[in-house]
Amino acid sequence: VSQHLVLAQPKARFRVHPQMDSCVVVIKLVPGFDDKAISAMIESSDVKAVVMETYGTGNTPSRKQRFIQCIREAVARGVVLVITSQCFKGRVVMDAYAVAAEMRDAGVVSAIDMTTEAVATKLSYLFGKGLPPDKVRATIGENLRGELTKYSKKSRL
Repeated sequence: VSQHLVLAQPKARFRVHPQMDSCVVVIKLVPGFDDKAISAMIESSDVKAVVMETYGTGNTPSRKQRFIQCIREAVARGVVLVITSQCFKGRVVMDAYAVAAEMRDAGVVSAIDMTTEAVATKLSYLFGKGLPPDKVRATIGENLRGELTKYSKKSRL
């Protein structure tokens, strides 16, 4: 057992948080995806958050300007967009390539190394607590229950 990955015993009593918000959409990007179909999902007035499974370290196609514009508009409306990786190991690094940096500049948040399921659950939990989008966006990068790996500055992908 890798002891550095084992969490300490909880100090408080176990609590269930039944107030979850299900207005979270998960989109797995595949080569050749249709911008219009994804835009239609993101532009829905009920959507509070979108989790996008992207390529490698958080890359999306660089030539799909309508897609990037849709992302910018959604963020401006208060939709929280989080990028995860489709890779089994590794993490999202928004500074690795220009297209990921463009997504970061558009207001997209990195899931770091959280699984898609962890991100979707975390978003549902945070919105279920009544937090506003800016607070949810800021809290995504915080380790609440062991869903994020602690990396040192020497860590590699």
